[in-house]
Amino acid sequence: DAPPTIRSFKPSDLEGSWYKVRGYSEKYDCYPCQVNEFSRTREGLDNRILFRVPKPDGSGFWQNDFVEHMREDKGPQGKAAMTVSGKMFGLTFNEQWYILGESDGGGVPPYRLVAYKGDTQQGPYEGAFVYTKEKDAMEKSPSLKAAVDAAARA
Repeated sequence: DAPPTIRSFKPSDLEGSWYKVRGYSEKYDCYPCQVNEFSRTREGLDNRILFRVPKPDGSGFWQNDFVEHMREDKGPQGKAAMTVSGKMFGLTFNEQWYILGESDGGGVPPYRLVAYKGDTQQGPYEGAFVYTKEKDAMEKSPSLKAAVDAAARA
């Protein structure tokens, strides 16, 4: 079943640079130093994603740079905040994003808690992650960590 998306979210709220600072799926959401740069397009947003994947032998990282395309579309269940498509590691993916939490500006640094459900040729998947405007925001702000934890439990 699709999670509820907060009503106050607008895709334009994501424009600019954000850091993925916490992932809830070990398989999909835990790339160190991931930067996401959102820019407005006629169809919605493009998200340029920069991240590194550690080499198995510990000799460094593979740098990755790709773009996913985001549309203001409610998805097949009519509950998503946006639909997302792209190609990563040779696989085409399609996702529905659900914005579960965001900063209200009351002393909590900007964040977005995003849950997603998607599919590729390898089958369905799902997860969640947190975007912040600063890469170390979770470490620097106990109020942010508390707000994210509360939104994740809701």
